[in-house]
Amino acid sequence: MDKVIIFIVVIVIVGTLVSVLWRRRAVLRSPAQGLPMQKKGAAENSQQGQPQQPPEPVPAGPEVAIAPPPTSHDGRSPATIEDAFDENAASVREYEEGQATSDSQLFVTTNENDGVALSDTSQPEAHGKDTITSPSSPEAAAGTVSTITPPSSSKSESGAHETSESALTEAEPTYEAPTYHPPIPPTARPRTTNTRAAPRSASRAITDLRLRVQVAFGRNGAVKTLALVPDRREGMAGEIEVGGTQGEMRLVELSNDCYESVPLADAASALRQGVEWRGRGEARRWRWVLSGRELYVLASGDVSGLYPFGSVPRLCLNARHVLLATVPLREKVMAALMDAGCATPQVNQENTSGVPFGWLLFRDVIPTRAVPMREDGDILNVLCPAHEVEPHFVGGIRLERNIWLAGFPPRIRFTGELGNSVQVLIDGQTAELATDGAFEAPGWDAEGEHRLWFGDRAETYSLRTMDESWDGWPAHDFGIGAAICGAGLNRTDGARWHQVRVPATNPLLVGARPGEVFCCDVRHDVRSETILAMVPFVPVWALPFDSAHADKRSARILLFHSVEPVADMRMTTGNRAASRALAAWSSAIRDAGCKGLAVDDEEAKALWRRYDDVAKRVRKRIR
Repeated sequence: MDKVIIFIVVIVIVGTLVSVLWRRRAVLRSPAQGLPMQKKGAAENSQQGQPQQPPEPVPAGPEVAIAPPPTSHDGRSPATIEDAFDENAASVREYEEGQATSDSQLFVTTNENDGVALSDTSQPEAHGKDTITSPSSPEAAAGTVSTITPPSSSKSESGAHETSESALTEAEPTYEAPTYHPPIPPTARPRTTNTRAAPRSASRAITDLRLRVQVAFGRNGAVKTLALVPDRREGMAGEIEVGGTQGEMRLVELSNDCYESVPLADAASALRQGVEWRGRGEARRWRWVLSGRELYVLASGDVSGLYPFGSVPRLCLNARHVLLATVPLREKVMAALMDAGCATPQVNQENTSGVPFGWLLFRDVIPTRAVPMREDGDILNVLCPAHEVEPHFVGGIRLERNIWLAGFPPRIRFTGELGNSVQVLIDGQTAELATDGAFEAPGWDAEGEHRLWFGDRAETYSLRTMDESWDGWPAHDFGIGAAICGAGLNRTDGARWHQVRVPATNPLLVGARPGEVFCCDVRHDVRSETILAMVPFVPVWALPFDSAHADKRSARILLFHSVEPVADMRMTTGNRAASRALAAWSSAIRDAGCKGLAVDDEEAKALWRRYDDVAKRVRKRIR
């Protein structure tokens, strides 16, 4: 029995020694960086005082420096060769697969027992160096350090380069808003003699777009919303996922040139430090920026294009503005506004509802005098109105960029120093100033293309009609006998019904054929001056609901369509519904005629008399 136990112990010891030697042999022959390892014989020769042969020259590659023996990952020195191998196996595999970072070094050391230990550590002052140390060598004892350059693998270098490139591409971008630079006079801008453009790098392939500030006020004068409006360009997606200094969000298209407004979170800090958004996925080339500053100028929607107020680069003459400024700038802003000819503005303090903390809101700012800008790029240059004249097309129904719907033209206004020296012409005719401050000329609102001249500049605008001959279909059918398609309401039973809007005082509609009478439902829970109804015939007259008891001084007979009455009074025998319709038609006309309700003009009066004659004959027929 004792012999069996001894035999088993011997087998275990031999197996352990074979395993250790096999691991040592594998590490010594590791081709991780083509690193020549120092074997046990060299250490013995060094201990016996024999001269050590110098290493053979190696092709150039990353430097390898000798360093002190490393410690394990948990901060202790490896007690045995097995501990060293076990603790550093992961580092060796990383190094061999080319996944180690630039701050990682592979240390190969010999300990007192002539063992070899490897560890992966990080030393900022020895980037990319592979270090070999021998504590038993005289150089190590004296503290001297020598370097050798092992050969590098081109495959490893290319793999590391590809890894770094992919990591750079997929890394999360750093969001930082650009620095704001106030406007400076044109003469103060430096000129460079080198006109050759510098080559654009890959990082400059990002396209910058604006983030404009928008302010809306509530009924009590407090700030209702303070938001950012991102610009949009033609060809951009209707919805874009973005991320930035305010987190992740989705932009939804509002118009051809902008997305929907996004409420400004932490406005006090965002306005001062700036905001940056970047698109994600396919939209990563787009970047929206708002430079941080201490003073913002917002103009009315007629000038800025954002209603009611949107940010602009600087004050515009004769336009209404709102200013956002930090509290320390209050006195300077008031002085600059006085220089620009502004009346004393209303100032909302930082404790006003909706005003960011540390900021002031100046309202009713209307500059009337041009002021030259300062030469030093002062932030107050945005409060120096320019004298340049700019046209603005205000209101109307816009179909495209410079095209409006005929019958709903825009009002033509100007900002800047117009003065008496600038002549305004529309289609070659002198434009006059209207009572509301807009310019008009004969035929300025007629259908077609128009040309506006002012000074040495010209603008064009067009007025066009819309083709309303589109086909209707039951887009929204709620099972009530009518379907909604766009702004239209159509019957679903195949009959030809007509949509009309009538005054609430005249809900009784009469058609040209006897029996065509319809009474609109008047809602008493909703206050409205008109009624929108579907009528199964072409309405000719609109009468009060009870003409016999209507107030003769205010009640009137309204003409919708000038259609002659139909004298055909065919009656279906036994059809009580038709008989009741004929009686209602004739009674409505006769009651209004007997009451003597007024009719608009002479032609309408003559047509009404003809209807009254037909109603008399119908009344006699149905008796």
